[in-house]
Amino acid sequence: MVKIKSSIKLLHISMLLIVITAFFGSLSGVKAQDTDERWKLVVTNATDDYFYDSLTVSEIGDTITIWVKTVYKEKLKDEDDKEMKSSINSLSMVCGSNRYTMSDVEITYKDGSKKKVDYEEVNKPIKPESIFEKFYMKFCQKEENN
Repeated sequence: MVKIKSSIKLLHISMLLIVITAFFGSLSGVKAQDTDERWKLVVTNATDDYFYDSLTVSEIGDTITIWVKTVYKEKLKDEDDKEMKSSINSLSMVCGSNRYTMSDVEITYKDGSKKKVDYEEVNKPIKPESIFEKFYMKFCQKEENN
C-alpha cells in the first residue's frame, strides 16, 4: 500500500513538472514570436532578406529613420573569416531629395556573437533599382504622392 501511495505521489510530481515546463516553454515562445513580428519584410532576393523594425520608425520633418536588418542567405564571412548571420543598421532617408545616410552597423555571427562596425555612408544618392530605393519607395513615396 505504501508503494502505491509513493508511486501516485511521484506521478503527480512528474505531471506537475511537465505542466510547469510546458507553461514556461510556451511563454518563451511568445516572446520570441513577438520579437520576430516586429521585423517586417521589405525585399528579398537570391542572397539576402531585408526587414525593417516596425516598432522604431521615426519621422522628423522630411527625414525618416528606420532600423534595417539584413539576413544573409548565402555563406558570408567577414575580414576575420567569421561566418555572418545578419546585420542591423540605422537608415535615414530624406524624402523628396532621394538621399540616405546609413550608420550604426552591428553584425550578428552564426555563433551568436555580435560586433559593432565603424562604417557610415552619409548623404548618398539613392540609385535606381537598389535595395535603398525599395525602402525609399515604401516610406517616402506615399508622402510624395499626397
